[in-house]
Amino acid sequence: MQTTVIPQRKRLLELAGEWQGSGTMAVAGGSFPLTAHWSCKANVTGYGLLCEVHIAGVPGMEHFIEVEQFGFDDADQQIHAGTVCNSGEAHHLSGTWSGDVLTVEDDREHFEVRQVSETEIAVQVFGKDGGPVFDLTFQR
Repeated sequence: MQTTVIPQRKRLLELAGEWQGSGTMAVAGGSFPLTAHWSCKANVTGYGLLCEVHIAGVPGMEHFIEVEQFGFDDADQQIHAGTVCNSGEAHHLSGTWSGDVLTVEDDREHFEVRQVSETEIAVQVFGKDGGPVFDLTFQR
């Protein structure tokens, strides 16, 4: 079992670091430019990843802020993420890596991270109820 668990955990740790990004948020038929900073660090002695994102450009908010904690669960062989943001939402998402794409979701939100290269990732987050869609590209 350990051989399948270690690669999943190590994949998460590849996201550790300071990331600067930009992109768009699509909502209500409009598109808005965004800038972002995503800071991720290993926690729980390498068994998890703790991240905080600050996004500027979200209409009606000075900054959108979200805290995410990712971890790989040995029992169900899935990655779990708990998220809380300053727009009053909390999520418990689960999923896995498929190639270079990490996808975690719950019944309300889909969160996808695509590893473009060692220094670039693409992040897309959307509400399944037709809410806003965030498309961001980050570099180290």
